[in-house]
Amino acid sequence: PEEDLNFGADARENGLLIVRLIAILVFTVYNVRKEAEGQTYAEIVQRAVLLQNAFTAVFELMGRILERCVQLREPSSSCLLPGILVFVEWLACCPDIAAGSDADEKQATIRSKFWNHCISFLNKLLSNGPMSIDDDEDESCFNNMSRYEEDETENRLALWEDLELRGFLPLIPAQTILDFSRKHSFGGDGNKEKMARIKRILAAGKALANVVKVDQETIHFDSKVKKFVIGVEPQVSDDFMLPTTYSGIPNTNSIMIEKQMETSKNLGVLQPNPELLMEEEEEDEVIVFKPTVAERRTDVVGLKWDQYG
Repeated sequence: PEEDLNFGADARENGLLIVRLIAILVFTVYNVRKEAEGQTYAEIVQRAVLLQNAFTAVFELMGRILERCVQLREPSSSCLLPGILVFVEWLACCPDIAAGSDADEKQATIRSKFWNHCISFLNKLLSNGPMSIDDDEDESCFNNMSRYEEDETENRLALWEDLELRGFLPLIPAQTILDFSRKHSFGGDGNKEKMARIKRILAAGKALANVVKVDQETIHFDSKVKKFVIGVEPQVSDDFMLPTTYSGIPNTNSIMIEKQMETSKNLGVLQPNPELLMEEEEEDEVIVFKPTVAERRTDVVGLKWDQYG
């Protein structure tokens, strides 16, 4: 449960080595993914193999790091967290890499282990860390990390790992909202810096929810129990309002229509006989269920009220 400093004399040296190692692997993926013009078929095949190997290496290493953090008594103070922050923010900036839809069998197995360790790690931060997620907390800290806009959140505190990797191309999108103006001593993290690091890791994790699948099951963040879960969607409320999807478009399904039809029955509205309706084609339109003004919603996409006539 206690951290072993095997990569240097102190936590600072250990943390720096891990950040540099992760940066090398991240840049390997970034560099191999760049498409060059005029490549031969052999070069294209070689590039694909290199990319698969690069993904396998980085996800296997990060899976082991996260597994070790879960075993710690106080993971929030681990020297491994700066490297984890670098990696998860990079993933949040590149949702296509995080999803890994083109992973081969070996890589898919390693990714599955990584995400399982990642979920355990995030939940341990939520349960044992110095901070938690409150319902009334500013939601700006959980913005989709793949869409960095300066006006959507205040500048975040630049940590020592941000200063170390300032200008690092794969992380440029994540650095646009960081405040680099304040002087920061390397490795001299106080409580404010630790809290900021944990908050950003959780923010990246929440941004990746609903994007990543583990064994064909999607990762979700359940705001009610304050936990990340795999394959279990947050509970739907009892009223007509359904939760919005990750893209912000409301879900519409048969549940709402069934509730509305059940409501019509409870109100004593009789269902018409289809045979009688055929005989009355030339007569006035018969409306089985007509919502009241208060029930009409313009923000529901694709929902049509059943009509007979």
